[in-house]
Amino acid sequence: MTKDKQDILKDLQAILQSIQQHLRKIYRGENSHIAIIHGSSQLAQETLFQNLFYPRDTILVIGNESSASALEHIAKLSQLNTISVPANEEIPLEEIKEKLIEYPHTKAILLPLVEESTGVLYKLQTLSTYLKQKNILLIVNISDTLLMNPFYFTDNHIDAAISTLINPIKKSQFSFIALSPKAYDQLLDPPRHFLSLKHLVHITEECDERELYALDAYKEVLELLHLITYYEMWQWNHYFGALTTYLRNSIRQLGYYIIPSHNYSNSHILIKLPTSQNAYLLRSKVYEISQLIIEVLDEHTLLINMNRYMHIFDTLKLIDALSKTQKYYSQ
Repeated sequence: MTKDKQDILKDLQAILQSIQQHLRKIYRGENSHIAIIHGSSQLAQETLFQNLFYPRDTILVIGNESSASALEHIAKLSQLNTISVPANEEIPLEEIKEKLIEYPHTKAILLPLVEESTGVLYKLQTLSTYLKQKNILLIVNISDTLLMNPFYFTDNHIDAAISTLINPIKKSQFSFIALSPKAYDQLLDPPRHFLSLKHLVHITEECDERELYALDAYKEVLELLHLITYYEMWQWNHYFGALTTYLRNSIRQLGYYIIPSHNYSNSHILIKLPTSQNAYLLRSKVYEISQLIIEVLDEHTLLINMNRYMHIFDTLKLIDALSKTQKYYSQ
């Protein structure tokens, strides 16, 4: 039985409230920017590296062999040069200083995992204070956990932090990146990226649930367009190409970056600090384009090729329901 509009809206609000609660628990810095990644913590790491550093930049990785190797691998995929300092329970501050003297052009220090013992916290504060006046970013990666309460941006001068939430309601992963003003100022403009269609980045000064869902809806439409191309429905390719161009141009007019990836022919990244009004207009454009898509696809095609992807159309119905709920947009 199909849920009515109010039930759907309640489900969505529950999802978004859950995300909001986790965001408040994780990131306490009043001046920090939050990036929302619809995907894994590894994807968040890739996103951070691709948008903060240029190829052949040098970064220093701190940690034990297992925790540091994963970050080093992802950094190398982003064509970064890595150096390392072994560490277990404590951060070896003096060894780090020696490495920075040896490699004076180091762009960032990565902590794959920060324990919560008093000693490590003290060393973290000492390290962050040491780096505060240097042009080096301090990045903390909290692997698949939400335990980040001790790390305040203002106290520890952390420039970027990564954490992941597996949302039980929507059964999907959201990863979060918090950026200090120092790190935010170093974001590449326009941003460089390599992501699949399933992932978008939204950087905003606070997690606005309307904006978050507008981007998620845009992701769904892109997945639908990609799916049509994947199944080689050549009779529609020209038409869908025109629809994609129309959608991208419409969103660009709202002030969003839409950057095609060079690594995947159908990949995009969407980055912007949108207003609530822009988020509403974005969702309207998404719904408009999705209606054109549905009109083109006949019932036979849907049954053969789209039966595994009907959640996309559930999403489009939800957009329709939300667009008619004026109270939701008048907040």
